[in-house]
Amino acid sequence: MREKFFVYQSALVLQEAPSFVGAEHRVQSMNMYCAGILFNTAILHHQKSIKTGISASMHRAEQLYQTSLQIIVGLPRSNDTVTLIALAATNNLAQIEFENGLVVQASERLRFLVHLLCSLENTAGRVFAVDEFYGVLSNTLLANGVSLSPAA
Repeated sequence: MREKFFVYQSALVLQEAPSFVGAEHRVQSMNMYCAGILFNTAILHHQKSIKTGISASMHRAEQLYQTSLQIIVGLPRSNDTVTLIALAATNNLAQIEFENGLVVQASERLRFLVHLLCSLENTAGRVFAVDEFYGVLSNTLLANGVSLSPAA
């Protein structure tokens, strides 16, 4: 399944967040930056696991993706970095879950991903490069057609 599933692999470039201005939003800014750093670290572990087959790296990536998603809960989706973390981490977690045979959980994540993609409407180009957007979108379509081979 790995060959068919798009994995978001681009590290985030963290810049000052103009939508989090003022003293009351410093915590939101710090949460966003922390989530971004954890997400970038997750990508490194994910790539290492794909290249080497080391399952501990994949487990670490899964934990880091989940933590980055937990941190951004409640942050405004109007911020492109927050949206990108939500989309990419959700996508990559779904890939890991499919890889581990957790089809129901992965399908639930991809349904959430569809919800996020639909909420973007015309802003997807700001968040994703075109090929990345279509990669994530194809994952949601593949999830609807996943079939498992019968056990031998």
